[in-house]
Amino acid sequence: MNRGTHRLEKREAVSVLREIVDTCKDEIAVDWVSLDPLGVSVSRNPEREGHYLIRMKVGLDRYSREKINCVLEKHGLVLKEEKDFVIISKAGQ
Repeated sequence: MNRGTHRLEKREAVSVLREIVDTCKDEIAVDWVSLDPLGVSVSRNPEREGHYLIRMKVGLDRYSREKINCVLEKHGLVLKEEKDFVIISKAGQ
């Protein structure tokens, strides 16, 4: 889905977010979510979109974290937890 090794493009971020919600709809409640651009992009060409992080405010238990990590592993993504937020990005971002 993604052409660059460390790029998480907007379309992919939205797709992964949907997959996470579909996979974990009975285990998690997402209080807040944002797609945070890592760089400024003035191009309207989807092939040149910036890189994104998915930032979510969600409570995770061991079971839901494992389910999300299975989805992320499939897409080459990693989950980090910072304060009250979960940050999802490509490995190396």
